[in-house]
Amino acid sequence: MARNKLLGSARELSDPVMEKYYRQKQIEVAGRMDCDPSTLSRFVANNEMVKH
Repeated sequence: MARNKLLGSARELSDPVMEKYYRQKQIEVAGRMDCDPSTLSRFVANNEMVKH
């Protein structure tokens, strides 16, 4: 029980970190594709990167 609670809070902690990581990844990928900023913002707004 306590173990599940611990894992749950760890997941809550890691979510914002993963969010930031995926955002950064999108920016890197868009940079490589030479996207214009409007395409990039659409990527981020739609959150099109698949989360695992």
